[in-house]
Amino acid sequence: MPKVPIPAQPPGSISPTLWNGENREDILAFLGDLNAAYLFYGVMKGDPDPESSAIDEANAAKVDKITNLQKAQYLAQADSMFLSEKTQTPVKKVPKPGDEEEIEKQFVSKEDENINFYKIPAGVYGHKDLQKGLYMLLRSMAKANYSATIGGVSSTSPECGTKLLTLLNDTISPESKATKDQAKEAYTQHKDTFTNSTNFVPWWTTLLLLQTTKATLGIEPSTRVDALEDACDTIEQKCGHESRWGFEVCRWRLKSDGEKAEKARKGGRQMTDEDMVASFENHMRLFQQRRDLSAKERANAVNIKPDYCTWCFKNKGAKFNNHTEATCRNKKRAEGGDPGGGGGDPKNSRGCHACGSKDHFVKDCPLVVKARALQTSTTENTTTATVSAENKSSAGVPSNYSSSPQKRNSTASAFMTTALLASTAVPCTPMVAHFDSAATAHMGPDVRFLRNAKPSNVGIEVYNNEVVTNNMEGVFVSHSAEGNLPDGQRGYTNPSLPTTLISGPQVVFEHPKQDVVLSEQHGSFMQPTSTQCPICNKHEQRINFDGGPAGFTLNVFLGIRTPLSARSGTRQPTSTRSRNTSSAKRSQGNL
Repeated sequence: MPKVPIPAQPPGSISPTLWNGENREDILAFLGDLNAAYLFYGVMKGDPDPESSAIDEANAAKVDKITNLQKAQYLAQADSMFLSEKTQTPVKKVPKPGDEEEIEKQFVSKEDENINFYKIPAGVYGHKDLQKGLYMLLRSMAKANYSATIGGVSSTSPECGTKLLTLLNDTISPESKATKDQAKEAYTQHKDTFTNSTNFVPWWTTLLLLQTTKATLGIEPSTRVDALEDACDTIEQKCGHESRWGFEVCRWRLKSDGEKAEKARKGGRQMTDEDMVASFENHMRLFQQRRDLSAKERANAVNIKPDYCTWCFKNKGAKFNNHTEATCRNKKRAEGGDPGGGGGDPKNSRGCHACGSKDHFVKDCPLVVKARALQTSTTENTTTATVSAENKSSAGVPSNYSSSPQKRNSTASAFMTTALLASTAVPCTPMVAHFDSAATAHMGPDVRFLRNAKPSNVGIEVYNNEVVTNNMEGVFVSHSAEGNLPDGQRGYTNPSLPTTLISGPQVVFEHPKQDVVLSEQHGSFMQPTSTQCPICNKHEQRINFDGGPAGFTLNVFLGIRTPLSARSGTRQPTSTRSRNTSSAKRSQGNL
């Protein structure tokens, strides 16, 4: 009879902290190689594949039956043999005519002949052997901390393995109201620790282990798909739908719904709960890898300085290490090939985002200084007005006429900045915008791109995980030299943002949807979506990008592009022009 081999190096010792983690995995790994995981799940519950377990259990019972028959056949030889007096060796009895056995054999069919058993192959074990193998494994793992518990189960018992497993589980994790409440609390506390900076992989692994503990104690619901739903709800609640994590959860939901519909259309196997868990884990792990890689690249960019531009050093006497001679825009401009400014850093070449000047940056802009001064003045006036309102309230005026100075400060600041930027509008000056497939909304420093702009309580998460607040929100309206860009229904601006981003997900997935191609061979562009190949069929509303290793950019202008017929048409009515002129004068007077 074959014996189940025990690992040469026993797994780690059983302990309360490892029981539902490493110990559980070690036991399942051992039983899984023997097709005996049904022994474990018969005690611990939560079998992810009960159909396979039932098949394995039936096969083990068949092996026991064959072994018992083979043993009976071997023992039956004793009834047809005797010891010869002459040779003193075992010999078979000679059948005599008239013997009942001989007569009976005359009528026995061929089906009742003796069976020649096949030799049992390696790796096939019966239920009794598997029970003994599990018992020996648990004995080696529990010897260090639970030697007294081992003695409670006899090794000769037919169910010695599952009995010892049950006894250890009852000792380490007894099923009671106190332990159930403790397991629920541990699961909830860990689930709520997720933030924007959390590493998904260890957080998700621990969440599944705590869910397994709940399942072992009989707490419902406690399946892996329940943990998946809890994870999605927690991420969206803690981080918000506008965050990168919330966006990835939304992407996975759309992806899984599409896979379900595709399989239903093809008539294939439907996605199971475990398929959903595996799909979610794979999607989020890939996103975490991208985050880790991006952080590593940023760290390398900070710690490792590139070579300086030799052209700028020879011609300008300065060592610029933000670009090389191959990408030097100063060199191209000197040779007449690049009308733009700056060396190799496009961000430094754009100058001030607030007023459009190339002589200073936004932090040195006089308009921003004036906006801050107006904000301070507004704060003082608001405080005085609030005090007056409170005094009036005490004299009999209703209290709801007084308002919080803090709310007025943020609103006044936002609208003052809007007024200042609008007063310096230069409609013919383009702004370089980056097409970003990771941005969840259109955003930039210039509030003039927003239609129906209003203060927003939504924060903008930038590349270093910082959150920019006190933003303006509205519909992002822009156009390029080739035509109007699709309106960004979610647009945000803040003067502190370093650049303008066009959201790839908004362009592709929100109305009016666009087909986007980013290719070195076929070009970089977007055009209204259709069933035809966007590369082979050029749409009349196609908008091209400037693509390169540094990214994809395009020059954008404020608002909607005015058609040529409208620009060369009739003049504006006098009454309307006079109102606009007077409004402009009032605005300049306030400044």
